[in-house]
Amino acid sequence: MVMIDDPSRAFADLARRIKRLENASPLGYSSVSRGAVEILSQDGLIVEGSASVTGLLKGSGTLNWTGPANLNGKVSVGGNISATGTAEFGGKTTISGDADVSGKLNVTGDTRLRANTRIEGKATVEDDLTVTGGGKIKVGPSMVLDPSVASGAVVFSNGAQVFTNGNSIQIYKGSGVVQITNTEAVIQFGSYSVILNGSGIRLGGVGTGGSGVTALGITSDGYVRKMS
Repeated sequence: MVMIDDPSRAFADLARRIKRLENASPLGYSSVSRGAVEILSQDGLIVEGSASVTGLLKGSGTLNWTGPANLNGKVSVGGNISATGTAEFGGKTTISGDADVSGKLNVTGDTRLRANTRIEGKATVEDDLTVTGGGKIKVGPSMVLDPSVASGAVVFSNGAQVFTNGNSIQIYKGSGVVQITNTEAVIQFGSYSVILNGSGIRLGGVGTGGSGVTALGITSDGYVRKMS
């Protein structure tokens, strides 16, 4: 049995301890090392300062966030994402799955497509279109723009070609050729040709003799006529 020499002093000490307990803020210096803390109030947990989580933060309800959010680590999302506002990506973005774009896509920087690309709708090119590396442009099933033929050619499936060799432009099909340069135009079939230049008209490959040969003359209008 404990003897109290001064009861009034003991009561005063007890009152001081009770007052200290009433005015204390135990959560400010509390720690939960086992178990959990459950908040059943509809007001939830209100943090007016800052909160730090160094372990795992799990949730099964709805997360409503109205202010800025900074995520400095890796973020993995296994469900659907719906964004109705503006999204900005300042770093490298990699998409390994399918992507469907139903609205307008405005790309202002350089773009490189390294795989096969199919355009099923109408396409409008408002500036230059450059094809490098010996690439061909196929137009329909019967026409190809081929830079490997001469200095560039339009090649058709029936063997016809329209091409340039640097000095002339030519239309070619089988044994027939039409060639135009800065100084003359030539129509040729096999060994026969008609050459038009500044000096006049010249026939190439014309033989001599034979039956039914008729002399030709030129009228004042420049037409070729038989002399008799």
